[in-house]
Amino acid sequence: SGGNLGYIIYTSGSTGQPKGIGLPQAALRNLIAWHLDEIPQARKTLQFSSMSFDVSYLELFSSWLSGGSVYVLDEEKRVDASQLKEYLIEEGIEIAMLPVVVLQQVAEQMVKEGTRAGNLKEVITAGEQLQITTAVERLFEQMRWARLYNYYGPSETHVVTSYELGANPADWARHPSIGKPIANTRAYILARGMEAPPAGVTGELYIGGVCLARGYVNKPEM
Repeated sequence: SGGNLGYIIYTSGSTGQPKGIGLPQAALRNLIAWHLDEIPQARKTLQFSSMSFDVSYLELFSSWLSGGSVYVLDEEKRVDASQLKEYLIEEGIEIAMLPVVVLQQVAEQMVKEGTRAGNLKEVITAGEQLQITTAVERLFEQMRWARLYNYYGPSETHVVTSYELGANPADWARHPSIGKPIANTRAYILARGMEAPPAGVTGELYIGGVCLARGYVNKPEM
């Protein structure tokens, strides 16, 4: 059932103490169903993330459930931007989910060498704050058919929000928004007293909905 465990991912977060996050199947199903509605699939998907990172589940299942193909990277290509760039081109990868720093490095390689990943149609970033560098802007100027998406979500929820950058890279903000909540997910900015603060006042992000993990494994007090 949807309440059954989908996976356990261990993270230290900001504490330095590893914690197992138990995400239920309903949360994973919801994410994949939303993703398949938002982005056309049945394409060549790069399997960049290791199985110890939650993004790998979205890469794998969104591809398989739409009839697409998964292209699995070896460790050498994963850590070498030049080899990764060549792999994207040679295999005709169409969808790639890349950490921000990797996207920046690949963009620098392509712009420097005057090449581009001609078959890339969707690039998704996650894991840290997206920063649009000059190289990233120039790369997407050359690939006007490609779209860049910024996903946000802590491991305790997987993906929570999504933002699709516009068609004109020259208009992109240096630090784009994290967008709006995905389907069946809620996000609130709340200040002390659990009240919505007025515009310009800092608050904290509260997340709710089907996306939530069941809790930390063997740590009910947390």
